Amino acid sequence: MKITCLQMDMKFGLPAQNFSHAEHLIDRAMQEKPDVLVLPETWNTGFFPKEHLARYSCQDGDMVKRCIGSLAEKYHVHIVAGSVSNVRGGNIYNTAMVFDRSGQCIAEYDKTHLFTPMGEHNFYTGGDHLCRFLLDGIPCAVIICYDVRFPELVRTLCLSGIDLLFVVSQWPKERIPHLQTLTAARAIENQIFVACCNSCGTAEQTVFGGHSSILDPFGNSLKSEAAFQYFVTGIRNFIRLIETRFIMRNYQAEFEKRVHFIQSILAESGASGIIYGNSGGKDSALVGILCKAACENTVGFILPCTSKRNYEEDMEDAKVVAAKYQIETHTIDLTPVKSAEEQALRDVAVLNAAALSNLAPRLRMLTLYAVAAAENRLVAGTGNRSEAYVGYFTKWGDGAHDFNPISDLTVTEIYEFLRYLDAPRCVIEKAPSAALFDG
Repeated sequence: MKITCLQMDMKFGLPAQNFSHAEHLIDRAMQEKPDVLVLPETWNTGFFPKEHLARYSCQDGDMVKRCIGSLAEKYHVHIVAGSVSNVRGGNIYNTAMVFDRSGQCIAEYDKTHLFTPMGEHNFYTGGDHLCRFLLDGIPCAVIICYDVRFPELVRTLCLSGIDLLFVVSQWPKERIPHLQTLTAARAIENQIFVACCNSCGTAEQTVFGGHSSILDPFGNSLKSEAAFQYFVTGIRNFIRLIETRFIMRNYQAEFEKRVHFIQSILAESGASGIIYGNSGGKDSALVGILCKAACENTVGFILPCTSKRNYEEDMEDAKVVAAKYQIETHTIDLTPVKSAEEQALRDVAVLNAAALSNLAPRLRMLTLYAVAAAENRLVAGTGNRSEAYVGYFTKWGDGAHDFNPISDLTVTEIYEFLRYLDAPRCVIEKAPSAALFDG
């Protein structure tokens, strides 16, 4: 992935000139044929005119979406459109927007940590959500300037599974060493790539320092430029990211530790075996591999229910995993059971979409526990840390288990573990889906 940061010198309080200048820079930058373009913080107004700020600001991102969105579509390029001063719902936000190659705005983020030493909190409203998005299949996130001083924020994003962090900023020249240290720290501690696009030039009494950079997971700068207006371009090799994480983590020792954990749970419980739901996805694949290594008497159940994907791609992938690791596997079609349950409830309740979609995971868990009770087995959970963090599971459905050997692993770590174990590519490369219903 080739990334170009536009180290822009914007005009203070002159949004029309800044939009024209940004368009000119994008036109020029496309000569390098990047995959992603990045703009700095509040490039529409500068940081920041206290008088008439609302007048200078975008209205719900309208100008950015028209101008930058059309350029993204024209050049078929992703654009992380820095951030802009943006009026929405009567408040002014410092808002980052991301556009895909078709020109669609695929993500928006309002700066969480406002820079109180310059009074930003007196004019802007802080954001209340984080932001993740995919660019060419790479999980990414964006933060704004002062946010980078808060490692908890970045760590939260990384636990949800990102490989690339964009930092857009208006960082003053006198504190550039801080910016360099902080961006390198965020890259190293989270083992991610970081692309930092900082502004340059002068706004009133503040001189902004440039030094935009692109960092690898070791904190090494792939490309950096000084304090003048310039394009900063670097090519990120995401194979390097995987190699770095392998170096930084002993997966063989971790595999053995998890196997020992499962064996100790079995010994303490007196159970004679393990049962788990083999969905054909990444999480169940790793659980199956670990459980089979810990206990020969491990059985997986493929439990299709209603969704077309359950009967086609998921079932085939589940069988591939089972065959490669020699895991005993059975298939039970739960669609008739779900239909009967819906029919039985029809006279007493009108089931909404959430109730209907959660029937399948609860029926699956009911099935697993019925077999477990009959055969003195423990039910292995297949939920990961990222899902638990955002609440992406069904109570008493896929959230139920006797033990879970992957509950501490993020989505990104699951994929890395599977690559280390040489799991089937069909499981690693397919797009994840709960497949609770078609579409």
